[in-house]
Amino acid sequence: MAISLTPNSVFSISPFKRGLFLRYLSILLVCLLTACSSKQTPVVKEGPIAKALSNHLNEWKGTPYRYGGTTKKGIDCSAFVQIAFRDVFRKNLPRSTTDQSKLGKKINPKEHRAGDLIFFRTDGSKSVNHVGIYAENNTFIHASTSKGVTRSNLSNEYWKKNYLYSRRVLN
Repeated sequence: MAISLTPNSVFSISPFKRGLFLRYLSILLVCLLTACSSKQTPVVKEGPIAKALSNHLNEWKGTPYRYGGTTKKGIDCSAFVQIAFRDVFRKNLPRSTTDQSKLGKKINPKEHRAGDLIFFRTDGSKSVNHVGIYAENNTFIHASTSKGVTRSNLSNEYWKKNYLYSRRVLN
């Protein structure tokens, strides 16, 4: 049995059937429009730099924070960054956060790529005093005073509040 959907045929059927038809048509249109307008979350594959940084993090994860430390017995943030760049990228960086903060070029946070340096002011002063390395998906790796070597999310209120700027030192 074929159904003919001319304007006259839709309105010549019983009110009950017309109501069902219009309800079905409305649901169909809503579904189609919702599917067309929804933003899909992109699947981000871990790139080679992010993968290398994750491997480096796994080697150091849980190492306690120690100001001035440079070993797996205890390490500070700038030494962790310096060693990561030496081991992962074969690139020598200065030892201090202040000196590292002068390298490369300043970038917009929306432009973050794996390997970018992320700088913070965590002690209420006006100058930079913490550094980490952008990994992927709005996360960075660093030596935290409370958690040791770890991965943190830049969306976390603490990091958002204390973020200063980012610099790109890799080409």
